[in-house]
This record gives sequence, C-alpha cells and structure tokens, in this order.
Amino acid sequence: MIKENHMSLDALEKQLDEIRDRAEREKNSHWGRIKQIDADAELSDEGKKAQRDRFAESARERLRALRAEEEARVDAKISELERRLDGATGTSSTDVIAFRDAQDRAERLDDADDAKRMLDRALRSNDKSLAFAIFRRALDANWRGLVADFTTAQPQVAGVAQDLEVLYRHRANTMARTLVYGLLGS
Repeated sequence: MIKENHMSLDALEKQLDEIRDRAEREKNSHWGRIKQIDADAELSDEGKKAQRDRFAESARERLRALRAEEEARVDAKISELERRLDGATGTSSTDVIAFRDAQDRAERLDDADDAKRMLDRALRSNDKSLAFAIFRRALDANWRGLVADFTTAQPQVAGVAQDLEVLYRHRANTMARTLVYGLLGS
C-alpha cells in the first residue's frame, strides 16, 4: 500500500542544507562587500550609504529567491506525500468519490474529541475513506493523539505521517527561515 521512504526526506534535508549554505555564503559575501564600501576613503558618507543600500537590496533579492526555492521544495515534498496518503484509499471512481465525501465531513471537524469519536467508529466499521480523511484532518490540525491512534491502527502510513509532521513544522517555522534568509543589520 504505502511504502515508507525516509531516504527521500533525508535527500530533501540535504537539498535544504545546500540552499541554506548558499544563503550563508550570500550573506557573508554581502557583509564582506559592505566592509569594502565602508573602508573606501574615496566615498562620502552619502555615497557609502547609497552603495550599501544598493548592495543590501540586491542581496535581499537573492536571499528571497533562495527562501522561495526552499519553500517550493518543501511544498512539493508535502504534496507528494499527501498524494501518497490520498491514493491509499483506492483509485477507482467509487473510492475517489467516497474519499472526497469523507474529506468534506472531516474538514467540518473542529474538535479533537469529536474527531476521535468519529475516527474510532470509522476504524471499527472499516470505513477506510472516512478514517483516512479524519487522519488527514488530524495532521492538518496537529491533533497528535488522533494521528497516533490512526498510525497504530494503520502502521503502513506511520512513516509518511511522521515525515509530513516534520515538513508541516518546517513550513510553519517562519522564524528559523527569517534567521537563515534575512540580512540583519543592513
């Protein structure tokens, strides 16, 4: 059904590390250029400021592009894993319609306790579409207890669920990306 593939997440982490390394080199290059500008005795204070501003904007553009590249790679991996989960419910037209209807029901769940009761019923009655839809809702809502309940009942998805949780947290951690891709003090 669903194969666990942590190697692909490891490969993504390596790609993200490379992008972050490029960002670090970009920032180091920027600060080296700023030091050169500040040391240029032939430039007035206004000239130095104008050059610093120009180089800072150029560096920010390159850092924004690197950040966008990172976000695109994470989003692509999330989409791939979500498609794998969604495909686990079946691919016939009946399966697709049942899953779509189950997703509509699951998306209306706002309370983890209500979702747990519905998940328990779906698992007991072997309603695969509804169980998977509630599981997806639990992932989106970060209802860790429900995710654990589902992966205990459906261990073949545990690795994919774990990878998705890592990627969702990564995507939500805007502070870390700001620190990696921001030019502080410019």
